[in-house]
Amino acid sequence: MTVLSVQDLSLALPGGTPIVAGASLELAAGELVALLGPSGAGKSTLLRAVLDPDAARDEGLQVTMAAHDIAVAHAFVPQRGALLDHLSVAGNIRLAGGDPGEWLAAVALDPELATRPVTTLSGGQAQRVALARALAAGRGLLILDEPSVGLDPLAVTQLATLLREQAEEQEVAILLITHDLALAQACHRVLFLDPRAQTLTTLERDAELADTVERRMAAAQTPAAAAGKRRSQRELFATLRTLGAALTRAFSPRLFGPSL
Repeated sequence: MTVLSVQDLSLALPGGTPIVAGASLELAAGELVALLGPSGAGKSTLLRAVLDPDAARDEGLQVTMAAHDIAVAHAFVPQRGALLDHLSVAGNIRLAGGDPGEWLAAVALDPELATRPVTTLSGGQAQRVALARALAAGRGLLILDEPSVGLDPLAVTQLATLLREQAEEQEVAILLITHDLALAQACHRVLFLDPRAQTLTTLERDAELADTVERRMAAAQTPAAAAGKRRSQRELFATLRTLGAALTRAFSPRLFGPSL
């Protein structure tokens, strides 16, 4: 079942800077899809426009498309889940109308966590609770913005497995905005947003994915962005040299005694 279908989408920022032109996007129930692209490419902006084109136009974005259909209710899960800190884990899940014990178990968390304040959770636990809340709401389409931010490699692997299992078992379409290749490798499909070419394309999910993404990232850098990155690197290296010299002057006499 197709839950999202967009045809011939063109999107530009309020000032006219294009993000994508003539793109198409389809998502099916039970599918886990990753969206990659350079920082600042407009990945979140693209998906906001796809989910609610009228609201995007109200923000000043220039949005046109030949066809647009979302067949199910959807939810956007921001970075770190945006849990409500004044509620417990159970309180957050009950807001979505779900049974805390049931949904904590569904995302491989101990149901005893239900009584914990969300402020005491680790990053990985908080992300899973946010996913449990979104799933409990019965949405057929979930958009997750950088769900692996702040997670260690093992937690990323566990999250990737969990997301794929939940997409297939709950028949939910899940689209991830991510820079994490380990997470992308676990997806059924990998999309790449290239703001320089103004394209949204599908990448082969194979052993060469990392090399492919690296090449595409480099090619997608606009001249201004590339110049800015080089300038930032030069400034960083200059700062590190200055700091290193200062630390040497400060600590050398203590470590080696006064110079003769």
